[in-house]
Amino acid sequence: MRSLSSTIDLDSFNGLISEIYDAALNEMRWPEVLRRIIQSINARSGLLRIQDLRISEVGTCITHGLDPAFQQRYKDHYIHIDTLVPTVARQPVGSIHAVTNIMPAEFFKGEFIMTMPFRRARKLP
Repeated sequence: MRSLSSTIDLDSFNGLISEIYDAALNEMRWPEVLRRIIQSINARSGLLRIQDLRISEVGTCITHGLDPAFQQRYKDHYIHIDTLVPTVARQPVGSIHAVTNIMPAEFFKGEFIMTMPFRRARKLP
């Protein structure tokens, strides 16, 4: 099992939590907050997507380090074949997971993953 690790001092952590609360009240702050969250966990990219699972519709979608064209393709096509979102929805609230730890091997051979622009850069199964 792979885990992302990082060290963040208490003041920085408290500041980040405060920024998350501020962004909940002012959505214009989310891009910067997402960037800081990504930085704090030593990730390369991130996505905050509000999605109605009952009707397969994407509402708000904020990204950092991801191709906007791929996000549009997701809204137009991949949302209907994405098995990742329902799997993530079944995880405990507040948990963070690497996709490689929660998805079965066949997921990484499907159309959705095979066309992801960062697949070649990352060594996904």
